[in-house]
Amino acid sequence: MIKENNNKKIFVLGPNPAWQVTLFFANLRLGKVNRAKAKKAFSSGKGINFCRAAATTGIKPLLFHFTGGYIGKLINDGLIAEQLNFHAVNIVAESRTCTTCLGDVGTEMTELIEPPGPVTAIECDQLVQLITDNLAECAGIALCGTVPPGAEQLYRRVAEIAKKNQLPLLVDACQNIEDFLNIGKIILKINAEEIKAITGESSITTAIKTAFDRYQLHSVAVTAGAEQAYFYDGTTLFNYQLPKIDHIISSLGAGDTCSAIFFCNLLEQTASHLAFAAGLASATASCLTDSCAEFNHEKAAAIARNIKIKMEKKND
Repeated sequence: MIKENNNKKIFVLGPNPAWQVTLFFANLRLGKVNRAKAKKAFSSGKGINFCRAAATTGIKPLLFHFTGGYIGKLINDGLIAEQLNFHAVNIVAESRTCTTCLGDVGTEMTELIEPPGPVTAIECDQLVQLITDNLAECAGIALCGTVPPGAEQLYRRVAEIAKKNQLPLLVDACQNIEDFLNIGKIILKINAEEIKAITGESSITTAIKTAFDRYQLHSVAVTAGAEQAYFYDGTTLFNYQLPKIDHIISSLGAGDTCSAIFFCNLLEQTASHLAFAAGLASATASCLTDSCAEFNHEKAAAIARNIKIKMEKKND
């Protein structure tokens, strides 16, 4: 565990990074001409956001991803500027750009996400080899987000590495995961719609318990909007009621923040259900900023103190 060796790192596999462009509008109107009042651009994607949040805890994340072309260079240069450590496999395809539109009043966040370019078998092998070569410094592995075309077996391969080396594995993804969830004791962290889609169940709590019974999971953590979440460890179902927060600016990267702080706390030997509460509070705090996965730890602690947790035993 990390407490025993401060040189250990969380390995973060975020194979589908993006150059994030966020446009801010006084009043965003769909189907109309909209002129932005401000713009921010930075490296992003679920793996990068995870690393950005994890780095605030003092635990060292190490990112592994694919980048290509001019946009790929922008992404990697941004990581260097933020002093986030990473290993990148240079691919032929150009990396993607994601554009987010935020209005001041009356509109929800609108995201425009470019399709990723494909990766080759050789490029996948190179990324797996980078992970294997650095395993001596690994405390746990997080699989974050979608995979590009050609990398459909990438997560399974890394999950097998985690099992072979008895490393904790957090999965924050829903694409192409069913075929490896039985590999070992995986921590599955996804949202309500994703857990329903994976299990075919319409009830969140039924879906959570079905996933746990169907696969070899360590635990299931599910977010269900801004004010509700669930955690299940096979014995107890924890229901979280989060405080309502006013003046939300952007929820971009909030789920990744939750995953990062949750996993960091787990590796620091915090009780699982409390580790998830810490992640939820940090995610909520991140919504008070206009940046991805950045938050005030004091505000997160205040939010955590106001989270209400109800417990239901499996046989209740």
